[in-house]
Amino acid sequence: LSMIDTAAVGLLGGTAQQAALNPAVSVTDYGALLVAFMYTATTNLIAAAAREDEEDVLLAGGRATSRPRTTATLIVALKLALLVGSAFGVALFACGRTLLRFLIGNDALDPLVFGAALRYVRIRALGMPATVVIGTAQSACLGMRDVKSPLYVLLAAAVVNFLGDVLLVPRAGSRMFGGAAGAAWATVASQYAAILFFGRWLTFAENKVTSGDDANNDDAGVVNVTQGIMELTGTSKAGRSRRKEFLKFLASSRLSKRIRRAGRETAEYESTQGGPHPSNDTMMTSLTKDKIRSKDEKRQPSMPATKGFLSGGKLTPLNFLSFSDADFDRSKAGEFLPFVVPVTTTSVGRISGYVAMSHVASSALGTYDMAAHQIVFSVFCCLTPLVDALNQVAQSLVPAARAEALRETVRNFRRVGAGFGALLLG
Repeated sequence: LSMIDTAAVGLLGGTAQQAALNPAVSVTDYGALLVAFMYTATTNLIAAAAREDEEDVLLAGGRATSRPRTTATLIVALKLALLVGSAFGVALFACGRTLLRFLIGNDALDPLVFGAALRYVRIRALGMPATVVIGTAQSACLGMRDVKSPLYVLLAAAVVNFLGDVLLVPRAGSRMFGGAAGAAWATVASQYAAILFFGRWLTFAENKVTSGDDANNDDAGVVNVTQGIMELTGTSKAGRSRRKEFLKFLASSRLSKRIRRAGRETAEYESTQGGPHPSNDTMMTSLTKDKIRSKDEKRQPSMPATKGFLSGGKLTPLNFLSFSDADFDRSKAGEFLPFVVPVTTTSVGRISGYVAMSHVASSALGTYDMAAHQIVFSVFCCLTPLVDALNQVAQSLVPAARAEALRETVRNFRRVGAGFGALLLG
């Protein structure tokens, strides 16, 4: 979103407004990395909870209808993200001037540029609760191995941000709604729009309409045998596809394996029980059921794992804003604490070099040089997420990996990381 702001302000707002983005974006975007522990913790805890729910289902010998651990962890993560984002937004709004002066280091910056940067920081601070909630929801989707849902939501948010920039940035006569400030308002609007998109995606499930054929899938005995035999043995065009599928099915290894297994079971049963196996008469019916079920599974595309995951009243706008003991599991929230110090320390180390570059650009360079630096650095920031995405993908896959596969998974991520690093270097 900051790249869209940089492009829009550079094209529509002027050089001074774009130069203001240099220290302002550094304060807002790098400062937001201080709450990155929420994203790391959410990905790890959701992936672990999903793994435990899957194991419970396998032990019960059934199919997953509800995932209580994953649901509880996701709800706590979203509520905690709202708290953390709100606290960070208040701190950023109150300390915006101090942080900008600390980053710049002197009074050499043009007051016009400094004022535009301060307005940008304070307006962006209003959207920090949405920023943290969006990042947490995206991390939760990755923890459940759903990479498509965040893409849909963030693309929609980018469209909202672009339209807002086009409408607000050219209003240079308005200090609070034009230029860099207009870009900030557009970003905040897109972030809260993304929350609405995520909320609808997570809490609204599509009603599956069952057709007559699907309703009768379990009753495989109701078959028009005469018509089937005529189509299989005749030469009519209507039975051409049926004959083709039947020949393919006869030649498949799946059928031969099933017949051999049934033969062994029948021989063992007759040798021990002294009578015919009761499944001989129903073997073809079972094969027919498997064939119908496999065709239905191919016909119906699978929905993302997070679509409607919190539907059925699991999360509503009212209990999302409620932090009472009945609606907020404080013991589960405590599971996020071990991630705070190590992840925050790592984030500070990562951004220290970028902050140093922004300090030099803001304190020693002129307005035009600051604007040029912001453009170049925005392009760089658009490329780095290609590698940063491996971080969250690894966190979602490693908890589900078994001990014998863990080393191979780590080696694969090292190879992919080295490849992406070389690609960016080239």
